[in-house]
Amino acid sequence: MRRDILGLVGALLLGGALAAADPVTVAELVERAQRTHPTAAAIAAARAAADAQVRQAAVWSNPELQANLGRTRPRVADLDPDTPYGASLSQRLDWWWARSARRDGALARRAAGLAAEAAARQALAGEVRQAAIAYAAADAAAGLAAREAALADELAATAVSRHAAGALDGGELARVRLEAAQAGVRRQGAARSAAAALARLRSWTGGELDQGLVVADALPDPQPAAAASGAGTHPRLTALDHQLAAAGADAEAARAARWPQLTLGAFANREADKDTFGATIGLDLPLWDRGEAALAAASAEQQRISAERRLAALELERERAAAQAAYDDACAEATALRGTVLPLAAEAVRLRTASWRAGETPLSERLEARRA
Repeated sequence: MRRDILGLVGALLLGGALAAADPVTVAELVERAQRTHPTAAAIAAARAAADAQVRQAAVWSNPELQANLGRTRPRVADLDPDTPYGASLSQRLDWWWARSARRDGALARRAAGLAAEAAARQALAGEVRQAAIAYAAADAAAGLAAREAALADELAATAVSRHAAGALDGGELARVRLEAAQAGVRRQGAARSAAAALARLRSWTGGELDQGLVVADALPDPQPAAAASGAGTHPRLTALDHQLAAAGADAEAARAARWPQLTLGAFANREADKDTFGATIGLDLPLWDRGEAALAAASAEQQRISAERRLAALELERERAAAQAAYDDACAEATALRGTVLPLAAEAVRLRTASWRAGETPLSERLEARRA
């Protein structure tokens, strides 16, 4: 991680990549990914399902219609057989507090879904930002490698001229050519790395990015930042808070569902010599199923989410502390490079190159200055 940050800072300090038309910003890439990535479709589907659950929670139970047809077999003489028939209609009535608890649970689950949606969108944005930074750093490194190869080629051309004039022996010429060849290999490798980073960025944005893309604000000038506060507002924790509230609402709904439910009905039967009408009232008898399993499951879910939230808070705090330390370290390195090291190194390269071309210093000193 430290090496990657220092490489990014070095690329930022030494210069950007080759220019390209129509640069984009990281925010534009994030917006494009959130519009085209499959995560967007999954989020929309989850939201529609949550809305449907809310509507379903407020719906009454369906009425039950029952028809009957029978056949009598009289046991008294002189009575004719009969074919009675009839129908009954019944409606289960949920207690208002049970329906309210069920609807509150559905609303809490929808709120948890919206919070999870925000967390998913933030995670997607983070992935896109990382991919954009990785591409910008790889593109900058490719530009540096190209400039290094150009300088090496220029040095090799000067060495060939001096060798032809007898001012440079064959060993020194071979060494210069080796440096130029190695610089060319590094240029090709850096170009491949930049192309691979661009391909990864395209995978997040739907493949709509052109070759030679420039991300304008992916490598800002690093400045020391104040220590970030705790992760209490992180979308992951917010989503877990809503999930915990949804589990609590489910527990309340499970408690309310333990009350016996009332069923009202009416019936009508017709026989050969009479018609019968009536009404019925029914009440569940909680003998076998008292809803204990649903209540225990909801309570266990509350405990699980609570423990998961504590673990997530600890993990986020560790990530925040590590990121803050890495950023502070990179800023300190950048300040030292910008203020002291780079000016001295550039001056050393300039002086050694001029003295080498004048034949006053050996090639090894010039190469060493350039490496520094």
